[in-house]
Amino acid sequence: MALTVEQIRELCAQRDLGVVAAAASTHPAAAALVKAVSPEQLQTLVADGMAARNTLVEAFAGLVRGVVKRTVEGGQHTGDYVQEGMVALVNAVDRYDPNRGSLAVYAYPRVKGAILSLLCTRGGEFHLNAHQARARELVRSTTGRLISAGLPADSSAVAEHLGKTEEWVQQYADYRRPASLGSFDLGELEIPDFKTQQAMDAVGVASVTKYLNMLSDSERTALQLLHGLAGDRHSLAGVSEAMGVPRRLAESYVASGHAHLGQLIKHFEQQLCEGQKATGAEEVSAKRVVPSLPVARPGEVKQPLCRRVT
Repeated sequence: MALTVEQIRELCAQRDLGVVAAAASTHPAAAALVKAVSPEQLQTLVADGMAARNTLVEAFAGLVRGVVKRTVEGGQHTGDYVQEGMVALVNAVDRYDPNRGSLAVYAYPRVKGAILSLLCTRGGEFHLNAHQARARELVRSTTGRLISAGLPADSSAVAEHLGKTEEWVQQYADYRRPASLGSFDLGELEIPDFKTQQAMDAVGVASVTKYLNMLSDSERTALQLLHGLAGDRHSLAGVSEAMGVPRRLAESYVASGHAHLGQLIKHFEQQLCEGQKATGAEEVSAKRVVPSLPVARPGEVKQPLCRRVT
């Protein structure tokens, strides 16, 4: 279930009213806030608050499943990890402030952190059942013996020595310490890059188009497709299909394009403001706003701008 920003704000308001109403029976301060409300209305507020909370949790349950799918490896049973992630999601919903960004962005590190905590031992290794632990040790010890004997020790050689398939060997050889929280990778769930979004909203559509023309062809095409600046809007999968490139490559174009676009807007708009102040001109109004554009997931891009502007 997809919720708009306005729906999330309304549900959070109902959630907060429900909390206050539920606390009215035990906290004098809360009771003073709702003293003009009848007992029946008070019960309605509590029920609405619980329903709003449940709606938010259900709407973002896919985030938990996406994180589990991309974090838990090796064919492990995922039920416990989903449950742990759902608990973290519920806690995130209870604490989320809609004035501080997206619920998905707020909940993601809490969900993944909870899953990693369950997934890891104190030494940072994957929790393995007895069968998985024995198989991993067999692969590692066999690899070590082959290396000591001066024989090939790649996965195909180990598989031949053990009488197993190469895929079986790779599965247990690949158990490793899980990565850090990392970047967002939630499939079709597109998490906004709020810094770039705010910059785009501030300068307007015309300026955004101007800055898009300063990007590389691949980045410009990906952002135009994603935001519908040159026709219909596309999902990440649609961008991939329209550009004729793999999904991962399309995602990298979108992520680097957003990063470079944000840098361009920040750089040139700052120069514009400084020039206006130097000449005594009026400052650009901060009230120029364009309709919010849907954006893709953020990603760290450390390379310089694709095209230098002089």
